[in-house]
Formats: sequence, structure tokens, C-alpha cells
Amino acid sequence: MATRLGFIGPKSEAEAIKQQLKEFLQEQLKLELSEEKTLITHARSETARFLGYAITTLHDDAKRTKRKTNGIGQETKCRSVNRQIGLQVPQDVIKAKCERYKRGEETIHRAELLERSDYDIVMTYQLEYRGVVNY
Repeated sequence: MATRLGFIGPKSEAEAIKQQLKEFLQEQLKLELSEEKTLITHARSETARFLGYAITTLHDDAKRTKRKTNGIGQETKCRSVNRQIGLQVPQDVIKAKCERYKRGEETIHRAELLERSDYDIVMTYQLEYRGVVNY
């Protein structure tokens, strides 16, 4: 079972919470906390991996889309992305998905599709592409 916990505060407090969770799991539930899988990650500067995604805090001072009204009735743009949680597909996952279609730097044909109709070949690639995009 995998669980993630979000916390805003100093690292020392996060370490204390982690220790309390470890003790609770051991004493109450007779479970062991995996030290190599239980990481404390600074969301602003690092990404955390969970279910194949890279979870990070988004930050882009150039992206200003939301409008709000200031005290004198003027509309101003504000930063709409900063401090939002982002799910990203890690680069190693993208590379692994592409390996099926490449040998080194060269793209390769897929022999298992040679006997199929053009329609079936296009649909096969379409379904695979849709799966990657939806990921």
C-alpha cells in the first residue's frame, strides 16, 4: 500500500512526523516502514515519484492568466501557476515508451504488423499513442 503525505513546514518537523508514523505503524499495526521508499522531498526543488508520475510544485513567473481586481477597481494579471501541484511524466518513462519504436537512434518497423491492413496498422499506432498521451 502506498500513501503520500503533504506537509508544509521545516524539514526537522517532517522528520519528527515520519518518526511518529514509523512508531505507530510498528506498535499499532505491526507493519514496517520502508526507509528506502519513505522519502522526505522538498517539493519546490525536487520531484517525488508516485505511481509512475513525477509530482512537483509548479513555478513560472511568466505565466499570468488570472485576472483580479485591485482596491481601486483596476484589473491586474496574477501568477496562475505558482505553488500548484503538477503531475509530470518523467523523462525515463518517455524514453522507455519510445524504445519500442527505435533501435539506437534509428526507427524500426514492427514486423508483427506486416500482414495487417493499412487500417489496422494505423489504428494500432493510434491506440498506442492515445495510451501514452492519456498517461
